[in-house]
Amino acid sequence: MRYKHIVFDIDGTLIDTERAALESLSDTIFELTGERREPESLWFAFGPPAHVTIERVGLDMEAGLRTWYEKFGEAFKDRVEIYPGIVDVLQKLTAEGCSLGVVTSKVRLEYESNFIPLGLGGYLPVAVCCDECEAPKPSPTPMLRYMDITGAEASEILFVGDTIYDSECAHGAGVDFALATWGAQDKNVAAEYHPSSPEELLKIVL
Repeated sequence: MRYKHIVFDIDGTLIDTERAALESLSDTIFELTGERREPESLWFAFGPPAHVTIERVGLDMEAGLRTWYEKFGEAFKDRVEIYPGIVDVLQKLTAEGCSLGVVTSKVRLEYESNFIPLGLGGYLPVAVCCDECEAPKPSPTPMLRYMDITGAEASEILFVGDTIYDSECAHGAGVDFALATWGAQDKNVAAEYHPSSPEELLKIVL
C-alpha cells in the first residue's frame, strides 16, 4: 500500500456543491446589496473559507456569513450530490485498512449540519475544520493538525482535493497531492497525481 492515510477535501472532491454554493452566494449578495451577480462570476468562492469570500465580495461579515449559511443550507438539500463512485471508493479503501479523514475549509458547525447528514462521515473518522486551526488552507496548518491528531507521517498521507488551496496545503506540509479532476475547475494545479475519477484513486493507493 503506497499510502496509509487518505485525506479528502469536501466541496468539489467528495460532493458536488458548485451549483448550491454559487447560486446561494449570488442570492446573498442580491439580498444584502441589491446587486445581482451571476453565479458564474463567483468561482473564486471555491477553496477559501467563507469569511474570506464574504470579505472579497464586500459584504458585512456577520450579515454576510449568516445569510450565506442560511441560503446554502436551503440549497444544499436539493442541489448537492455525492460524486458517483465516492461511496464505493471510501468503502474499498476502508476495507483495505486505509485511515481516512477530511481537511476542509468548512467550519465545524457547517460540516456537522450540512455534510454529516449525507452519510459519509462514518467513513471519515478524523475531520479537521478551518475554525479549529490557527490558519486555514492554503496554509499547511490544517494538514499538520491532522498529522498531530493521527500521528501520521507526511510520507504516509495522500491529500485529495480540487483547488490550488488544497495543493498548497498538502505540499506545505510535505504531503503528496492528488487533484480531483472530476470536480476541479483548474486542471493545471500542481499535483503528484491527476485521477480523472474517484475509482482511479484505488490504482494510486493500493
